[in-house]
Amino acid sequence: MQASQRLDRFSAEVFASLNNKLLALKAQGKTIYNMSVGTPDFKPYDHVVSAGRF
Repeated sequence: MQASQRLDRFSAEVFASLNNKLLALKAQGKTIYNMSVGTPDFKPYDHVVSAGRF
């Protein structure tokens, strides 16, 4: 699989930097919501679940 060429602009350190920022904010007691596609870390609202039912 070939990755997008846009990713070539970033070094591997960009992800480590973002993770360090995440850990620092959590250490400050901040609530962090992971909005990554396919990896929710919180329960969706009931009205969202209802809207997805057929």
